[in-house]
Amino acid sequence: MRISFDIDDTLICNPAIPSEQHLGWWQRWRYPEPLRRGTRALMAALVQRQCTIWLYSKID
Repeated sequence: MRISFDIDDTLICNPAIPSEQHLGWWQRWRYPEPLRRGTRALMAALVQRQCTIWLYSKID
């Protein structure tokens, strides 16, 4: 099964939304936006179920 996610405002959230624990300082320069809490667990569960994950972003 293929499952797709919009990155902006779905997986990456604003500071008011609960987010995943921050990365180490050496990785923050590359990934400055916080992931919505539960994203890592959801992705791991989908991969375990052999789902294909697609990510996309709308460009305005």
